[in-house]
Amino acid sequence: MNNNLYEETIPSEKISILKSLEGQYLTKMVRYSWVKGEQAVVEYELNSNEVFSLTSGPILLYFQSGMVIGAGSNPSIHSVTLWVERDNLGYVADELTEEDSELYPIDAKDKVYSSVFWSQLEGREVREISIIKCKPLNAKYSVLPNEVGLLFTMSNGARFILSHGLHDCSDDFSVIEETQIDKGLMANLYIKSRLLIFS
Repeated sequence: MNNNLYEETIPSEKISILKSLEGQYLTKMVRYSWVKGEQAVVEYELNSNEVFSLTSGPILLYFQSGMVIGAGSNPSIHSVTLWVERDNLGYVADELTEEDSELYPIDAKDKVYSSVFWSQLEGREVREISIIKCKPLNAKYSVLPNEVGLLFTMSNGARFILSHGLHDCSDDFSVIEETQIDKGLMANLYIKSRLLIFS
């Protein structure tokens, strides 16, 4: 099945899919790291429980409807990217992240390489999803989408972000808590036409 809406693109080109996720329950999250957990700790200078959040590699989000969404980021367009791995109607992507032998799965509930924050999100309802944009850094960026984050608000009040470098001003994909956004970036971030306000 060929479905252009399901191919990897920026979040604003997946509005109908994102809207369909609001009200659904997030049943599982798995980060697919380019390196093993213990290697990520050393190479990226992380604490063990930060690996799920800050390792390199994409993430899959599983929902109770059967929809599985993948996310990563693309430095060439300064944006987070999304795709559909599976849906509840039988669609399956040609190349599944789950079956990539070069990636190492790290579950949000992993007791070593994840934290309580991530494990408590599974089974929660998605209340709202918002696209975070960044003001162009210079003329070169003005022609790019600059969709640097996808903010999820959950039924327990927790908020997390599928992020393009928001934690350290890099070009790396990360999955972060709202509080991990680099303070130097905040003035340049906005949702739609409203400036983000951080407490």
